Amino acid sequence: MSEGREELENDPENACFGCGPSNPKGIRLRFFREGDRLVCDTTFDKWFSNWPGYVSDHVVAQTLDCMSEWTCYDHTGQVAPLVRVITQSSRPVVVGDPVHLVGYVTQRSPELLTVRAELRQRGELRAELESELRIVKSLEEFHRLEPEVELTPLMKHQLPK
Repeated sequence: MSEGREELENDPENACFGCGPSNPKGIRLRFFREGDRLVCDTTFDKWFSNWPGYVSDHVVAQTLDCMSEWTCYDHTGQVAPLVRVITQSSRPVVVGDPVHLVGYVTQRSPELLTVRAELRQRGELRAELESELRIVKSLEEFHRLEPEVELTPLMKHQLPK
């Protein structure tokens, strides 16, 4: 860990393809707080490609989604249902080259958080995601909005009772 950089704790039972430490075939992203932003550095190998030499757009989208969710978690202390997404990809992401992700809040109200996630490679913006996430008041409200989502015990514990 470098100066001014604090790693966020992940649930060891988290099986998410993007950030789950218990997913042996996943990307296993790790997030660090730097001021009011989150950052993550990773390199995609060939198993995440859909065309020789390029990372699958689905993998890029999953990576940005994880960055958005973790940014929300860092600012609210809870997981949050997704309300709306706007995604724009500017250029392909190359397999084997390091990427740098940044996530930050652009707007906040008592009920909604707007988060921007960016993926850069070779210093260039390659993909971006802006999303709105709902700040819920209870575990019951979360399940009403996201009935198919199964939360880990740690995630459930983080939501208001």
